[in-house]
Amino acid sequence: MLTAPLDPTQVPAGDYTVLYTWTGADGCTVVNATATLYVLVTTEPVIDPLGAICVEDGAIELVGSPAGDWSGSVTGSGSAVWFDPTVLGPGTWPVTLTAAAMGECAGSTSVDLLVEICTGVETAQSVAFSAWPNPFGNQLFVQVGAEALSRLELFDATGRMVRQSGSMTAGAQSAWAVPEIPAGTYFLRWTGVSGRSGVLRLARW
Repeated sequence: MLTAPLDPTQVPAGDYTVLYTWTGADGCTVVNATATLYVLVTTEPVIDPLGAICVEDGAIELVGSPAGDWSGSVTGSGSAVWFDPTVLGPGTWPVTLTAAAMGECAGSTSVDLLVEICTGVETAQSVAFSAWPNPFGNQLFVQVGAEALSRLELFDATGRMVRQSGSMTAGAQSAWAVPEIPAGTYFLRWTGVSGRSGVLRLARW
């Protein structure tokens, strides 16, 4: 029999009998019929990990259990939903699954999916472009290779462009002062006059 306020977050799941009694100023007492309250377990949904995601990847199936409603950077219902990095672009994208197992209350779980620019990360330096030091501090040096560049862009891990430069001639060297950007992972994307492009992954300490 329940004789105190019921906080469902503080008691085990189960059935609780409730009896309400009221006594007036004249001494009269009213006793309600007993009622039963049911405290249910809250479901903890699980989203299967995806691992590394490149912006160049096609649509990827996100799988979770139990089936429920998906929200955040994706929308849909069921045990799976499609996540398309080519549409969303580079950055950190939150995904939430809200679901309830049979006989349980609905719960939610969220993950942040990191989409990175991967094309050319391994070959950019040897083909047409280099940058140093890595990791860098308040200054970053860039060196153009044999092909002139039409543009140079620096992105943070969320996909936000934090610095850009226009055309640079073949063999040119430049120093970028970047004291204002915080520590973290950055992507330096170069685009040659031929249309060829690549990306260098850098770190700011």
